[in-house]
Amino acid sequence: MLVSELFTKLSQGVFSNLSIGMDGGGDIAANQKAKIIGYLNEALMKLHSKFVLKQSELTLMQDITLRLYRLSVRNAVTYAGGNGGVIRFIQDTVDAPFTGDLIKILQVTDSDGCDVVLNDPTGSWPLFTPQPDVLKIVTPMPGLPLVIGYQARHPVIAPNGFSAEIDIPATLETALVSHIAYQTFFHMNGQEHAAKSADHLAMFEEACNEVSGRDLVNGSVSQSNTRFELNGWV
Repeated sequence: MLVSELFTKLSQGVFSNLSIGMDGGGDIAANQKAKIIGYLNEALMKLHSKFVLKQSELTLMQDITLRLYRLSVRNAVTYAGGNGGVIRFIQDTVDAPFTGDLIKILQVTDSDGCDVVLNDPTGSWPLFTPQPDVLKIVTPMPGLPLVIGYQARHPVIAPNGFSAEIDIPATLETALVSHIAYQTFFHMNGQEHAAKSADHLAMFEEACNEVSGRDLVNGSVSQSNTRFELNGWV
């Protein structure tokens, strides 16, 4: 679904009686489009946090001086900004840069292609995830790479990205619309709007529960930022 198609769906549906939806005319008022795209980005983040809709990978090079590895763009080789001497341990490339789209670490694979058990203090090589975006390596092995598989967020849609693709399963479109409507009415004054906001939030949760209960979502896997050749290791 394109953003422009979402505008039509909103205008002819939940916003059909509002000026923001041009009274059902099939589009969103021009001066409100950037705001609705902002709500869209929040809704996409919520859905991609609730469900593993997108998975990606990055390659981390261990460093003898580090035990905690926060997987931030500031730690990527291709990061263009200043970072005050922060170690660049994320081994990305210009063609496949790490964009900071990580929501949660899901798995870790060593240089032999074997999965490493996470958060097991009795393991032979304990690795921990004290935070969703932090990997703790108790005994780092400098110079050896790890592949981090992670739950990824939807790409952020620009305020003028009317032709951008919204990449979610069709089964979650109702939830997406409900969350946008919830945010829209939440930011309007008046008791009636507050009640409508609560109704749409409840509809969002109900739609998500139905999708989850019926197992209607399968995550996609992105191969960006991953398994590129690194000093002879692929």
